[in-house]
Amino acid sequence: MTGLLAFDADQHYGSIAALAISKGVRIFLPYYKLFNIADRDQIFAAAKAAGVQVGIIPIFETTADRGLQGADAGAADAQAILAYMNQCGQPNATSYILTFDFDEQAAQDPACRAYAYAVVSGVPGHPMIAYGNGALSEALKAAGIAKFAWDAGGMGMRGTRADVTAGNEDMVQDVGDVRGLHLGISIDSDFAPHANSPADLDAWSLPAVVAAPPSPQPVPPAQ
Repeated sequence: MTGLLAFDADQHYGSIAALAISKGVRIFLPYYKLFNIADRDQIFAAAKAAGVQVGIIPIFETTADRGLQGADAGAADAQAILAYMNQCGQPNATSYILTFDFDEQAAQDPACRAYAYAVVSGVPGHPMIAYGNGALSEALKAAGIAKFAWDAGGMGMRGTRADVTAGNEDMVQDVGDVRGLHLGISIDSDFAPHANSPADLDAWSLPAVVAAPPSPQPVPPAQ
């Protein structure tokens, strides 16, 4: 079946990585401000123990409508993102998420586009995933500023229902734990409908985990 299960939560959750993986989660979406090397190591260790490949895509967010502050804010936030990447050891060519966590309207497109362009220009070598309503996230993708679109939860937001109906979204967020993961913390579940591997979203992953071959059985001596 195509599609990968994910979740986002605004707290440390490396300690529940094994439980999440056992529930089918393959993409982890932590916030940079609440993500550290210990979380990273717990997630990857749990994946290795389970013999599966998972991906991490960190989220950058300050205030919900930060994008309305335009290019200067974007340039400043790019430096913050680079510092977070360095702090947690995020490798080149892996993606991050930039949020527009409000129902952005068409009149606000120029400011949000300038903000996003400034961020992307200041974080070279890392694909950006735009999180917001379907209209804005897809517009940023169409402009080549974002590589992927993540539709925020809420079908009533501008362009979201149409985007999901058309199957254009790269990820879609649920409002709450709609998929019944029951991880013991407050989460929004998420789904990447077209992905078969975390690599399809340029997620930060370890090399594919391959189960060790069975040990050879001793050959009995000839009689």
